[in-house]
Amino acid sequence: MPSEKRNIIKGLVLDEVSHVDVPANNGSMVVLWKRATDMKGGDPMKPEDLVKRLEELESMVPKLETSLKAAEYKNKKMMDAMEEAGMDAEETDDKMKLKKRADPEYIDIDGEKILKSAVPLPLLARLEKQSKELEDVKKAAEMVDLKKRAVENMPNMAGTDDEKAALMKSVESIADQSTREAVLKSLKAADAAVAKSFKEIGTQNVNDTDASVRLEKMAKEKAAADGISYHSAYAEITKSGEGKKLAAEVQSKN
Repeated sequence: MPSEKRNIIKGLVLDEVSHVDVPANNGSMVVLWKRATDMKGGDPMKPEDLVKRLEELESMVPKLETSLKAAEYKNKKMMDAMEEAGMDAEETDDKMKLKKRADPEYIDIDGEKILKSAVPLPLLARLEKQSKELEDVKKAAEMVDLKKRAVENMPNMAGTDDEKAALMKSVESIADQSTREAVLKSLKAADAAVAKSFKEIGTQNVNDTDASVRLEKMAKEKAAADGISYHSAYAEITKSGEGKKLAAEVQSKN
């Protein structure tokens, strides 16, 4: 595309330069300076000399523009390198120092990580509260599932459901699959051994009104109804009410 044609007027003497709201020569430039009252031996610059000087200065513009572009390019390369390295520039005592940028913090929203600094503070506080509530619900659901599997795998072992769930969680946290399966197999075997100790061997004429028989029956019924182990059920029914009285009766006979 050809460059725009320009006309240069030389030897022009201006009597007045006005600053107006609607200029006739939009984009034109005028160089002004204040002449000293005492020249001290110097002759005033002739108009043709001024024009020559202005032309010299104008010829320097392309070189200055090229230098400026080169400096901007180097500055961009440096800023990109600092960004990649996670560094920030800090001006102290007229000196520039580089410091390591703090690691960005994120918040999880529906499985997507969002930069905290990009979220307004009131919204961030609300999102963090919701995130914590969801995390608590998730943990509670995981604990229910752990208790269920613990009771299924170790129904006869002693301990509360929470204790069995903690044991199950420890087993499932074992990284090596073969080791994890071997430990779970050992726990099931131990539970089976405990179960055998509760099996009735032979027969005995025992009255259904016997305290120990009634306690055992109540414990089995509660274990089946609540989905808990026999030991947990037995411990629950002997805490109060009829179960507590029957337990005291059994203890007194022993």
